[in-house]
Parts: sequence; C-alpha cells; structure tokens
Amino acid sequence: MSILLLDDEEVFAKMLSFVCASAGAKFYYARTIDEAKEIVKKNHIKYAIIDQNLKNEKGVSFNRFVKDTTADIKTIFCSGILDNIDDNELSRFDFVIDKSELITFLNKLLLKS
Repeated sequence: MSILLLDDEEVFAKMLSFVCASAGAKFYYARTIDEAKEIVKKNHIKYAIIDQNLKNEKGVSFNRFVKDTTADIKTIFCSGILDNIDDNELSRFDFVIDKSELITFLNKLLLKS
C-alpha cells in the first residue's frame, strides 16, 4: 500500500511516516500541490491524505486533479477546520475526517490491507 500526504505542516508527515513504516506501507510527502502531482505521476498511490489549508493553495484543488486524472486513488480530506467548505467539494472526497482523528483513521486503514 502507498500513501501520499499533502500538508504544509511537517509534524504530521513525521507521525504518518512512522505509522506507515511500522505497517510496511510506502509513504510519500508533499508540501505543495505541484510536488503532490509529481509524486502521483511517478508512483502508484492508493490513498492521498489532503489538507485543505496550504500556503497559498487549497487542498480541494489537488483533489479535483486526482479525481479528474486518476480514478484509482482514494482521497481523504483531512483538516482541523471542516466548516466553510463547499459540500459539493467535500462530496468529491472518498473520506472526510477531522485532523485530530488522522492517526486513528490511518491505523484502521492500514489494518484493512
């Protein structure tokens, strides 16, 4: 299994990297949408965890790219703020979780595979 995290907060990348390594999953990390697009183009990604608020960017833009170009990637909207996000945009994600639940969610996901 391979997981991509798109988030500009490196602390989450360190935690997820550890969890993924413990479960034998490949982990990729991107701080920007352009970095994430390059990772998707070069690797087989099964899940993309996407933060909404990035520096000068919004995670929903990357989700649109994924859903329009790569049908087999499951996307996870992960943010500390779930208010003020358009319901139509949220409906394009496969999962929507609060950032405080990220590690628990990832552990469950990894146990399924």
